[in-house]
Order: sequence, then structure tokens, then C-alpha cells
Amino acid sequence: MSEKETNQKEETNQKEEKTNQIHPSHKEMLKKVTLNISEQEKPSKRKIQGVKPQLQWLNYQPQNLPKYQKYSSDEIAKHNKPSDCWIILKGFVYDVTEYAAYHPGGTQLIYKYSGKDATSMFQKIHGYVSIDALLKKVLIGEVLK
Repeated sequence: MSEKETNQKEETNQKEEKTNQIHPSHKEMLKKVTLNISEQEKPSKRKIQGVKPQLQWLNYQPQNLPKYQKYSSDEIAKHNKPSDCWIILKGFVYDVTEYAAYHPGGTQLIYKYSGKDATSMFQKIHGYVSIDALLKKVLIGEVLK
């Protein structure tokens, strides 16, 4: 990089820094506005229960999932605890152990169906949701027929 380019880059950086700086009087005003908004906010009746934001699930990369295979209902039923949670949806088996924390409706409904077929409940509540798009990364197999 030439000296001229370096100087131009430094000038650009300095301009950006000035643009991003907030005047001290504005900082005080922002604090007051933020406090007023926070004090006036009331919790909604329908509180989102998920522990982690669901959008973060899109970037989540599961670790140590079992190899894709066919599982008997008896085998699936053994995975019925929060630390080891499998569910059946439309004949496929999903290890939702990690996903439960991202579920906007909270973990309880997922845990209620752990080790079981949750298809009817899923369709009743989330009929519009693509299982594939949401849980593809934790698909571990199919139910043995």
C-alpha cells in the first residue's frame, strides 16, 4: 500500500470514529430515555420461554450425535430425560436434547414428549413449521416399523 493510500485510509478511519462518537450531552439523554422506556415496559401476557434466542439455533452445530439408523420404539423411549431427549416426528427420530433450550415455548413441552411420538402435538401447534428446516441438523434416524 502506498503512502497516499495509507493516509487516505487513516483519514477515513478518523472520520468514521468521529461519526460513531456520541456527544456527552446526548449520552446523558440516551440514558434517561432508556431508563424511562425500561420503567414503562410491562411484561406481555405471552412470555417467550426459550432460554436461548431461537435465531441462534440457525448457527448451532450439534456435536456427538448418534449415527443415522432405524430405532425401535423401545430404544427411543429410553431417551426420555432433559439430558438425553429424543422425539419422534412423522416417523423420524430427532435428538432434541440441545434444541430444547432454543424452543420458544420453553423446554417443558419438549420434555413432556421426550422418548415419545410428538407428531400430533407438533402438527396441532406448529402445523405451518417445516420440521426439515428446523430440526434437520438433529435428525438421527427413523422409527423401525
